[in-house]
Amino acid sequence: MRINGFDFVGELKWREVPFIYVSSKVSGARKTAVKKFVNTDLQLVEDLGANPRSYTIEACVAPLPSDDSKPVNPIDASDINYLTTRDILIELEGPGVLVHPLYGTIPDLVVTSYSLNEQVTSVGIGKISIEFKASNSDGKPVAEALTSAEISADNIEVMEKVEESIKKDYFADVKLQGVYAAAKNKVEQIGEFLQDKLSFVGKIEDKIEEISNVIADFQDQAVALVSVPDDLADSITNVFEIINGSIDTGEATFEVLKEFFEFGFITDIELKFNTKGNDKKKTNNRTLNNAMNCNALSNSYLSVSKKNYKTVDEIDADILILEGQMTAILSAPEVDSSLLDSLLDARENILILLTAKKLTVSKIIEIETQLTSSRALSYRYYGDDSEAEDISKLNRNNGLMISGQVQIFSA
Repeated sequence: MRINGFDFVGELKWREVPFIYVSSKVSGARKTAVKKFVNTDLQLVEDLGANPRSYTIEACVAPLPSDDSKPVNPIDASDINYLTTRDILIELEGPGVLVHPLYGTIPDLVVTSYSLNEQVTSVGIGKISIEFKASNSDGKPVAEALTSAEISADNIEVMEKVEESIKKDYFADVKLQGVYAAAKNKVEQIGEFLQDKLSFVGKIEDKIEEISNVIADFQDQAVALVSVPDDLADSITNVFEIINGSIDTGEATFEVLKEFFEFGFITDIELKFNTKGNDKKKTNNRTLNNAMNCNALSNSYLSVSKKNYKTVDEIDADILILEGQMTAILSAPEVDSSLLDSLLDARENILILLTAKKLTVSKIIEIETQLTSSRALSYRYYGDDSEAEDISKLNRNNGLMISGQVQIFSA
């Protein structure tokens, strides 16, 4: 999604005033004192504690759209009231709260410098670079209060929008033989696709009877569903509801739902001639492709919200997969605008939740060790053997002795 020429990553707020996020840098590490000595090639680096994080943000002063006013209409640079408010907020004394689209909520920051480049010719948008430093804090983000329940509410809204898009855009009247035949083929393709994935589900989850039944019902009713958009919409979303509701863990659910990504993006045959019949066939294919893919991604957001992550690397790997599917959907032709808005809102919330999860999980670090066991390493670094099995898996040593460069989890 692009707003006023910039890719919309998420909401950026300083003292509750919204900006359009462009880019950012974060710096930190440790405070040190380097001590050098006469007649020696060595030096001593003394650790003086953590260096609070600082942030440099590039943003635009045009406000973001409110929930009921999309797409955004940029504020004109001649709007003195808005620009005056912006300047007061930036130069206001004392610490404030920064809401960052990638890092989360960061309290107790002060603005130490800024520079503004007014671009009146570019629809009145001024780009601003602001440097923030932590005041009486470490400058780290705090966990957001988002929960999987809120992600579940987002998922329900997306599925409702999926159903609305099918009921609005899909059409297959038996009297239009070519359109009906193509639609019947597409619905049967969905059924075959679901049945094909069932074998994969069986490898992940033992209890697949409920999922198997709902897929079998979809295939049995495929012909009847072709010409009834309301029933077709309900049946498609029902499959994803059953998948997300019948598998025990978020980990297993996500493994299954990943298999449903990018449905129809490759298999559809391009219809080259722009006849009325072909236009309707294209609309039907597009609508059902988007329904499958948006359902798969939205339900994936819900499944990862329930996952128990061990490391930041695991979270980053899942984000990469989710963003890949989001990119594929954004690249698809003519996704229904209200559906896309709901999906982007769900995306923003899951990224906030996963960013918060990063604050509570470990990072993978490397240590140097002589020949030892995973159990001994667990006792050495964590005080008990609770991490022994995970250290062994992390280093792929199957419980054998390990030495040299070894990966462990930060405390």
